[in-house]
Amino acid sequence: MNKPLVVFAALACLVPAAQATQFNPQALQTMQQAGKALAAQATILRPYKLASGKCLNAGGVVTIENCNGTPAQNWKFSPGWQFVSQGGTCLTLIGTSATVAACQGADRFIWKPTPEGALVHSSGKCLTASSDLNRAGVMVTVAPCNGSPAQIWK
Repeated sequence: MNKPLVVFAALACLVPAAQATQFNPQALQTMQQAGKALAAQATILRPYKLASGKCLNAGGVVTIENCNGTPAQNWKFSPGWQFVSQGGTCLTLIGTSATVAACQGADRFIWKPTPEGALVHSSGKCLTASSDLNRAGVMVTVAPCNGSPAQIWK
């Protein structure tokens, strides 16, 4: 008998059929619908808020402020995943500090939302309120993603 065939036959006996993975079309459809909903929501101009109720505010240096409905607090994603303020400037970084500047196609302007509400920069770091989430004027930076309330923007 051929040795590779014997090895294959022995392995086939050891692996139970119950371990086989089955394709789940309903789960795939659910994931696709969730992805489409996330993408559609991302293109709507709206405020992005922390759980503390403070809004992301574009004022040169990006801070969290009391929500007031001004254009500086309305954001959306472009088709190229740039995070654009109502004023037409894009969120970017200077070092680890968030700021706004004229939109460009460079990686430093690319952000992607997660289903949980994090905004992930092309560097892999998350947009983060740098200190007290309840205080207006706190600077926004990037930091390693950890799911903390300082990184969840709804």
